[in-house]
Amino acid sequence: MVGSNCDAPPAKVGDGLIMDPDILRAARLHLERHGDEAVAKARDMVRNLKERGDNEAADTWLRIIVAIEVLQRGSAT
Repeated sequence: MVGSNCDAPPAKVGDGLIMDPDILRAARLHLERHGDEAVAKARDMVRNLKERGDNEAADTWLRIIVAIEVLQRGSAT
């Protein structure tokens, strides 16, 4: 599951998600730039960051992936 290793997943409130505005902004930009490849490119970023030992940045990108998936489903506000 995407984001399952993330220490700070989005908070669930009822049926919706409350997303950090910076994460949501980054997700929107990444999705605009990469379209259908956004999640795959973000996963590559996570893999590269983990290989370099930057787990904090990798966790941030995992949160961005979750936000991208939410945006793709059309359920983000």
